[in-house]
Amino acid sequence: MYVPTGGMLPKGADTVVMIEYTEKLDHETILVNKPTAPLQNIVEIGEDVKRESLY
Repeated sequence: MYVPTGGMLPKGADTVVMIEYTEKLDHETILVNKPTAPLQNIVEIGEDVKRESLY
């Protein structure tokens, strides 16, 4: 499934493969050219904000 940068992931997704590492083979098939690990390329809510910057 295509997810734009900063977009919410579908329920159950645990990693993101950057579009540069994929290739569309046909209307239903995408080839992934580089493996990813769980939670790779994912930023959790609030992870990009320092606690001190909230006040």
